[in-house]
Amino acid sequence: MNIEPENSTRSAGDDPLDQLLNEARWPTATPDREAHVTQRWQEVWRVQRRHDRLAFRSAVLGIAATLLVAATVGWRWWHRAGKPFSQPVTVKQPTAAPDHDGKDAPVAKDTRVPRTALRPMSPSPPVRAVAHSSTRPVSPTDVAEERVLSRPPNELEEMFVAALVRRGSDRNRTASRRLPAVAPPVPEPADSREVRSSGQRAKSAIVKTAKDAAQTAVARLVADPKVNPAQIAESLRSAASDNETRLLAILANSRPSEQIAAVRLLAEIGSPGAVPDLLRAGADPSLRVAVIGALSRIADSATINQLVQEETSKDLQRLLLAALLGHGDGEALNLYLSYIVNESTTETALAAAESVQSPPMDLLFSELQSPSELERLAAARVLGRIDGPATTERLIAMLDEGSSRQEACVALLSSRGQEATNFVKNARTNPALATLLQAASVLVSNNAQPRS
Repeated sequence: MNIEPENSTRSAGDDPLDQLLNEARWPTATPDREAHVTQRWQEVWRVQRRHDRLAFRSAVLGIAATLLVAATVGWRWWHRAGKPFSQPVTVKQPTAAPDHDGKDAPVAKDTRVPRTALRPMSPSPPVRAVAHSSTRPVSPTDVAEERVLSRPPNELEEMFVAALVRRGSDRNRTASRRLPAVAPPVPEPADSREVRSSGQRAKSAIVKTAKDAAQTAVARLVADPKVNPAQIAESLRSAASDNETRLLAILANSRPSEQIAAVRLLAEIGSPGAVPDLLRAGADPSLRVAVIGALSRIADSATINQLVQEETSKDLQRLLLAALLGHGDGEALNLYLSYIVNESTTETALAAAESVQSPPMDLLFSELQSPSELERLAAARVLGRIDGPATTERLIAMLDEGSSRQEACVALLSSRGQEATNFVKNARTNPALATLLQAASVLVSNNAQPRS
């Protein structure tokens, strides 16, 4: 690669790029810029040198401190090694000199208590008998006068012992503070014993009352099966839980007539907790009708739906479907509408709608806006079967507003009310409404299925 000098006079030619490269020159730095760069470099170099010197001094000081600590520890270890801890010390007690009468004078006892080391460094030598110039025998007192003891503790050891003793006493005081004070047993006053015994008697009385009330209610219903169970159950609502337990016991161990009476009363005061016992009792054909009636009132929508699928009697299916529609929630309504869509159960489900005292009208009207055409037409047929002046008026308003007109026509054609019949008769004279009614009449036919 050849590099031409800056003052080369090469001809650029006609190529614009060659002309541009020929005119390009490296800019020359100004004196001010060079001075600024030099000053900046000196500042950076000065800071770097200062940092290096500080690091070097810190390292020297650290090494010196380490050597000083090592020398101090080593000197103390060597100083202690030259002076062993355990050197036997012989303490000799002075013997008693005989007095003028020939008797031994009393020996002055040393009041100082000899201090023993925390741990002897060497085994104690054997006890040596004290030699006496006299010829009297050596007594045990004389032998005990000469003992070999370990050295006394130094100041550092005494400090350790004092610290241990102090920490042990502090720990004992802390433990004593934490321990709860054990109060002497206080004799229970006679009043509290009476209150407790009265509470137990009251509880027993409640249980006995519930038992008697449940048995009385069952006996009344057995004596007159035509009486309304709701009237008899009014006396059981004050203690519904206890009475429910007693009724379940009667259901498990009683005569069939009493079992049927207990099931009818459970339909009035029973809770969802009684559903498993009722399901087991429903296996008995003699109790099946009464059990289905009770479950239709206290069971949840999923249990009722399962019972509808297992039931073969149309009457019991109609009873369960009416209970499913009367639940009044979205889940139960969707389960009910599925039986309207199913051709084999359509008539049974529509007949069940007529026996519902408080159907969920708002939910049924909201189903007319469902994305599924099957559900929309099913809800319309249910509204037509329920009918009534208020329902007919609401359906006519939907036709006037242009909202869900096809579903409104299906509901009006399915209605058996006088108001709906008169409106359909007059609407057939209107060409626009006549066309809608003609198309809706095909969907209402029992042999036709709505478009999916």
